[in-house]
Amino acid sequence: MQQHTHKPNDEELQGTPPPECSQDTMFRGRVKLQQHRRGYRFSADAVLLSHFAAHHSPAPALDIGTGCGVVALLLADLWSQHGATPPITAVERQPALAELARTNIQANEHLSHVTLVETDIRPWNPQPPATWRVITCNPPYRTPQSGNISPNPERAAARHELHGSLEELVQAAAQRLHPQGHFCLVYPAFQMPRMMQALHQARLHVTRLRWVHPRSHAPARLMLIEARKGQAPFAVEPPLILYRSDAPRDYTDEANRIFDGYSPQQDTTAPEER
Repeated sequence: MQQHTHKPNDEELQGTPPPECSQDTMFRGRVKLQQHRRGYRFSADAVLLSHFAAHHSPAPALDIGTGCGVVALLLADLWSQHGATPPITAVERQPALAELARTNIQANEHLSHVTLVETDIRPWNPQPPATWRVITCNPPYRTPQSGNISPNPERAAARHELHGSLEELVQAAAQRLHPQGHFCLVYPAFQMPRMMQALHQARLHVTRLRWVHPRSHAPARLMLIEARKGQAPFAVEPPLILYRSDAPRDYTDEANRIFDGYSPQQDTTAPEER
């Protein structure tokens, strides 16, 4: 495991990003996140994944491929709304992103229960190995042979499986998942057959599935999926519609609540009319 000794300076901790970074806020300003202007920048996928995982009771959690730390920090904020601060471990193998995640964790001092481990998840051997009750992952979705690979290493690794295949990441998660734990992912909808096969090979069973549609009349673009060890009931949840059909630039009420950072326990809105 690589050791990184970078300590953010006063300017970073006060929220003023260096020139190569932008300063963004999420959840009505509660979470501050610096991102590289020219590197990988998180999208709605990360927010949807954190909300999907937060349906579970707060428990020790692991975020695989954390990038700038976005999912780990958003999940921590959602759980902390109920006074819960279970330890959350964020793992990132790319040094520049790991440094950025470390800066973001320190900048969000109220979420100090998030810690970073800079390593490749596959050979990592934590002790004890299978302790995490919730594991999250927003994996790359293209093989190295499909499509053009970005010249930017952060963007390339976010989209293409340059540092481990889907099957390897799922297997690594299964090895670290508590016997009663939950593994939550976000992935392109058209890749469902491959995802199901990867979970099956790792002896994980799907327990929740939610399709994410840009609009009510449009095909699903994403899926939010949860799996566990051992047999368990399976539920297909109502689809999540992101934009109103009659106002294409406006989020639905449910999507607005997710992006505003309401925890699932607070979100009692009825599903959008479809």
